[in-house]
Amino acid sequence: MQAKLKSFPVYKNGHKVPCNHQQAMDLDWINGNTKWADAEKLEKNQLFEYETFDDRGHRSSNRAPDGYKKINLHFVYDVKHDG
Repeated sequence: MQAKLKSFPVYKNGHKVPCNHQQAMDLDWINGNTKWADAEKLEKNQLFEYETFDDRGHRSSNRAPDGYKKINLHFVYDVKHDG
């Protein structure tokens, strides 16, 4: 059984690091910018540009082709030391 960890605000290099998409969007709103949203968009666009995945839609009823497995996109948020 895994112990439930408490979620404390994480700061790195003086910046608050979100734990999920909603926290990232909240930080954008608080800061009056779209930096986290822009970063998410860039990452997703690069996945499509590199043809990493075949997007079949969120919670799609489309089955993965034989020999393939359906996976969900999951972001890990971090702040680079150079900003």
